[in-house]
Amino acid sequence: QRLIMGFLDTLKGIFGGANSSSTSPSGKMKGKIVHFNYRKGYGFVEADGVENKIFLHVSELTGKARKGKQVEFKVEKTDKGIKAKEAVILD
Repeated sequence: QRLIMGFLDTLKGIFGGANSSSTSPSGKMKGKIVHFNYRKGYGFVEADGVENKIFLHVSELTGKARKGKQVEFKVEKTDKGIKAKEAVILD
């Protein structure tokens, strides 16, 4: 539940609203890669405890992405929706 609240606070910070608190001292969230296609250069991350998938472009990724890998990332609002940025593979 704490993670969900942190995610919601992060989204409030992106979309505007009350002061947001981050989910970690670095302001990053954790989740896992649920899909990634290197040929297309993108995939999706599912944040821990949150059903919505977050877009991840290969240019924002450090490490080799594979389905099921844990990742730490920041989120950013774009004109196309929410995307992960500064993503790092954890395992």
